[in-house]
Amino acid sequence: MIDALTLAAGVLLPWAAGSAVLHALLVRRGSSDPWLEAAYGHFLGIGLVMILLTAQDALGWRLAFAPVAVALGLTAVAGVAIARRAQPGVPTPTRSTGTVEPVPQSLRWLAVVAVALLAVRVGTLAVEVLLRPLFAWDAWSQWATKAKAWSGLRELVPFISYEDWIQRVPGFTDTAPNYPPAIPLLQTWMSLALGRWDDALINLPWLAAYVALGLGVFGQLRGLGAGTSWAAIATYLALSLPMLNVHVALAGYADLHLAAVYALAVLALARWEATGDRASLILLASVAYLLPLLKIPGIAWLGTLVAGLVVAASRAARLRVAAGAIPALALAAAVAYLMRPGRVGVLPAAEQQDIAQSLVQHLFAFGSWNLLWFLFPIALAVGWREVVARKATAAALACGFGILVWTFFFTKTGDWVVDYTTVNRALLHVAPAAVAFAVLVIASRARRPAYH
Repeated sequence: MIDALTLAAGVLLPWAAGSAVLHALLVRRGSSDPWLEAAYGHFLGIGLVMILLTAQDALGWRLAFAPVAVALGLTAVAGVAIARRAQPGVPTPTRSTGTVEPVPQSLRWLAVVAVALLAVRVGTLAVEVLLRPLFAWDAWSQWATKAKAWSGLRELVPFISYEDWIQRVPGFTDTAPNYPPAIPLLQTWMSLALGRWDDALINLPWLAAYVALGLGVFGQLRGLGAGTSWAAIATYLALSLPMLNVHVALAGYADLHLAAVYALAVLALARWEATGDRASLILLASVAYLLPLLKIPGIAWLGTLVAGLVVAASRAARLRVAAGAIPALALAAAVAYLMRPGRVGVLPAAEQQDIAQSLVQHLFAFGSWNLLWFLFPIALAVGWREVVARKATAAALACGFGILVWTFFFTKTGDWVVDYTTVNRALLHVAPAAVAFAVLVIASRARRPAYH
């Protein structure tokens, strides 16, 4: 019983604090939406945990659960109080609304079935997360290594390279000592909440990220006018991706969080492009900051969002040149990172055929993605006018796919496609965003079946 309470506190306190901060910010702009506050607030809460744990260590204090928990609780209370004070000046909080056009009964029933299936899936994934110890390779070789050391020693001890460690430089080492801190700090926080190290229970935030992603997809698509039924179906399609489910059940990797954060950021970009509401920029910022803190490739994904923002802001003729240049610069920055000395190099052209054959298998033959990569291009072709209308969001996703193509075919990372290792993890980063965008395009096209 005690474990259940401490685990609930570990997950819900940051979630409540992040949601309350967003609630206060959005109410002041008249754009409060509980679905979005809950979804984006989860990932903002992760940032608050990182800040507070890092501050504890910087002050020379031993890492402890209670001070951080109190700070998070006070943040949640303050957020709610500020929102209540601001509310009288706001006529009515803006809520996401779907289309007012009639929805076919069959679509409504399909949405009901989708929600029921998701409820069952959350339950089965909860069993996996709560009972399965760390299993996946990177989970225990480069992420949890840091968390176990930090939570055990109650200090953010440095992790150094093998070469420095062999030379007796003070510190610890693992297979990726220079990786960003978000995932280990999150696992450290859960271990501190529990009061001990537990290979399974420290990964409960992975289930929470899965739920938060679903809430965000549903809330944003409703706000973009897709309608409740379409939003529910899109949520099911995104959350039912086999590779996404694998990363929840075999928790411990950073890719699930990166995929969820990127999808929510892309949807916030789409909302800002469609409405011009600056509250969407607040939502975008509340998650996008995490991208480079989760994985090093998050820098490239952040660049794609910058490209989309510039395109969305380029309504004025004088900015059109920048709108075309920024996506290219984002891609160039990612390529420059990948090509830095000692990291990767360009593959010989002869090897690219093997990469292409392997990639086709991953996309279309194996069961990792359901029918996503069959249906995604079809959806874009059917709703091409909607794609053009949402040029900023389309530009961000196009930059993302461009980075993947370059990485797979023109760098040594292509070896990871042929040996069946990192390829699906890289595709996962953009997959939920691709699902949400495709459904948004089709839903918009369905409301306007004829063009003149």
